[in-house]
Amino acid sequence: MARLVPVSLLLAAILVSGCQKVDDLKIAEVDDRAILVSDLQKYAGRELSLQRENLYKIEKQKLEEYIGAFLLTQEAKKRGVSVEIVLDQEVNSKILPVGDDEIEVFYKSNKARIAVDLDKGREQIRGYLRNQKIEAQKALFFKSLRSNAKVVTYLKPPPIFRAALSIVGEPFKGSEKAPVTIIKFEDFQC
Repeated sequence: MARLVPVSLLLAAILVSGCQKVDDLKIAEVDDRAILVSDLQKYAGRELSLQRENLYKIEKQKLEEYIGAFLLTQEAKKRGVSVEIVLDQEVNSKILPVGDDEIEVFYKSNKARIAVDLDKGREQIRGYLRNQKIEAQKALFFKSLRSNAKVVTYLKPPPIFRAALSIVGEPFKGSEKAPVTIIKFEDFQC
């Protein structure tokens, strides 16, 4: 029975800490004073929110790339060929050669950004336009693979940053208990 007490206390502590709000979570201690997540949010909330949004975008992009690679590998296994052969069959073989008229149109529309003469840059432009066509065809192929598969993603975006502002004692119009509060910032000393 003596062994059950420490285990039950440990279990209770885990359950209590699991139910604790994230904002109340202690992340540091200075001279016996706890620093909570909410303190850090008040101090650097906007910057942290921007960084979380950037991380989410990267995670989402990499997840999409991983799903595409996974579906491509599955398609290759289903056909009994390599990934390279599938890409050749579904992407590279469907790309038409880049014509001189396409190169000239691209050059004329981007002449201000291209520092070389058309004749000197023709092959670089041809390669660039070919890569654009390959990427577009690859995107279409991946879209078709994805439409034939059941894909569910559980990656959640970060919460929207909302700054806590005190409006106590400030002038207002309408009810104090309105469901929406609009705060207007003005600077009359410009």
